[in-house]
Amino acid sequence: MNLLCALRGVGVPVASAVLALAFPDEYAVIDYRVWRQLFDEEKGAFFLPDYRRYMGEIRRLASELGWPVQEVDHAIWEFDRQGGVKR
Repeated sequence: MNLLCALRGVGVPVASAVLALAFPDEYAVIDYRVWRQLFDEEKGAFFLPDYRRYMGEIRRLASELGWPVQEVDHAIWEFDRQGGVKR
């Protein structure tokens, strides 16, 4: 992640997409919808500490459920897309 983000024009969202493509069993693409469901807050810009926090929670849930990390990420994304939890 650090190496990718050091490239000009590559921020955390793009770097997370590259990692998710290259290592699909280990990484997911950071997304505002999933962030909203995981942490109950709106976020538009992401930084390295955010991605560490995001992946920590995604990996914790994946381990708990016995699912691949990208499946957890997609399920949360879809849940939010369909309306998520009404707060």
